Amino acid sequence: APGTTYEYSNLGVSLLGRALALKMGTTYEALVEERVLTPLGMNSTSITLGPDQQGRLAPGHAPYLQPIRTWEMATLQASGSLRSTAEDMLNLLEAYLGRAEEPRLRDAVGVQLREGVELEEAFQPLGLGLQADGTYRHSGGKQGYRSGLAFNPRTGVAAVVLANTRTYDSEPMAIALSAVS
Repeated sequence: APGTTYEYSNLGVSLLGRALALKMGTTYEALVEERVLTPLGMNSTSITLGPDQQGRLAPGHAPYLQPIRTWEMATLQASGSLRSTAEDMLNLLEAYLGRAEEPRLRDAVGVQLREGVELEEAFQPLGLGLQADGTYRHSGGKQGYRSGLAFNPRTGVAAVVLANTRTYDSEPMAIALSAVS
């Protein structure tokens, strides 16, 4: 029944991103740039990398540390196409900690943290995991890369861990959570 279980879906996130862009009469990339990246000063975050970003991109690596070509997600952009820097991700985390200057963005973040599914064992916010201590988390990755971010609005502590390898013996999320806890 609706509202009784939760499952994160990259396909669902991608379809939502596409639907929002179509509704606004633009591309997903342009919509995210206008509504999120520019207001947060995330100038080194984008889907289409410029020459400067290409020159700074850390190449991705496979599980045994051999260089690997990372695919472009032209169709499913909302679920893994953005490339960023630690500094830009910290700007995003500042917004999640309630420090966004743009009122619409501050309101949107608030909705994301408040809305979700009330499950039997815990509350599940939109697109984020929530720990019992009030720490929110999200991990990501694609071929050659992994990431983890965690933040706790109550303590004001946040962390982001970016890795240019997708090994199975290191977990960016575990590092981010240990930094916030």
